[in-house]
Amino acid sequence: MGLYLGENKVFIRSDTSPESEKAVKFFNRTLESFDIAEGTTKISAHSFQNFSNLTSITIPNSVTSIGIQAFNGCTSLTSITIPSGITSIETYTFYNCTNLVSVELPNSLISIGSYAFSYCSKLASITIPSGVTSIGNFAFSYCSKLASITIPSGITSIGGSTFRECSSLTSIELPNTITLIDSYAFYNCTSLTSIELPSSITSIGIQAFQGCSALTSITIPSGVTSIPNYIFQSCSALTSVIIPNTVTSIGKYAFQGCTSLTSITVPNSVTSLGSYAFRNCSNLVSAVISSGVTSIKTYTFFNCNKLSSLTLQSTSLVSLGSSALTASNLNVYVPSSLISSYQTATNWSTLYNSGKVTFVAI
Repeated sequence: MGLYLGENKVFIRSDTSPESEKAVKFFNRTLESFDIAEGTTKISAHSFQNFSNLTSITIPNSVTSIGIQAFNGCTSLTSITIPSGITSIETYTFYNCTNLVSVELPNSLISIGSYAFSYCSKLASITIPSGVTSIGNFAFSYCSKLASITIPSGITSIGGSTFRECSSLTSIELPNTITLIDSYAFYNCTSLTSIELPSSITSIGIQAFQGCSALTSITIPSGVTSIPNYIFQSCSALTSVIIPNTVTSIGKYAFQGCTSLTSITVPNSVTSLGSYAFRNCSNLVSAVISSGVTSIKTYTFFNCNKLSSLTLQSTSLVSLGSSALTASNLNVYVPSSLISSYQTATNWSTLYNSGKVTFVAI
């Protein structure tokens, strides 16, 4: 005879046939501790959901399955050990377990579902077993005490918002198997000072590092071809950005508000530079724009008022959008054959005639 849990119920199993299972009681949600009987094989979905007084639970090694949201909202639970037969932490399993500080995951684990540990706001560290190959979207989002984490080599992608708002995260190690960092993956990780992006990465989603206000430097891997919208917006400590020659586009708002950035070089491979890309980079002094860029769009360098040197490498005239440049003492370096064209071109002529821009031959 064994015991297993259904939704808010305890069942007695007298043999292996489902017909023999009988509900014996409903749990009182004031339950503070519970030892699940040896022989139990399954904790069903929602079994302990919103048991806000539950501080401890013992799960025997006979358990091989834990359902979705099984411990969702167990706001007093402080620690848990997952038995060795478990291969998956399902979606929302420990969602909003706001006092959970210790989690032991078994080596048998293969996947961690979406939102599995989201809002576990006191979880400071967790070791992800080497056999894990999948981590779902939002899995550790809003874990505001999570300070460090190592991603195992079987992982190929960091899902959308996986570490969103992990405001204590200072470092993370990514393996060379990672090919994708999805949208919002590290959004508002305000303590993240550095991250090494492995060469295996080929794609980074929008706003992946937006609001990482302690991040000081970043090197984009050579496999990446696009820097998406908002990716480093408000990374106010960012002083160094290295963009490889494989990148062909830089999206809107990509570096907006990077107030510590003093210089930027856009490589020759880039053909598209988005609006607002460097807006409010208030300490930007120099910028070199590749020969492939034919347009500086609206608000690209708006409020970059310390910008004193702008090099345009294109052999044809680069058009200028409205409010793209607001610096008042700017040398613009262009091919000598184009100087007269720039002096009379739309928007360029206004800046030239007001004395805010001087055109200098490259």
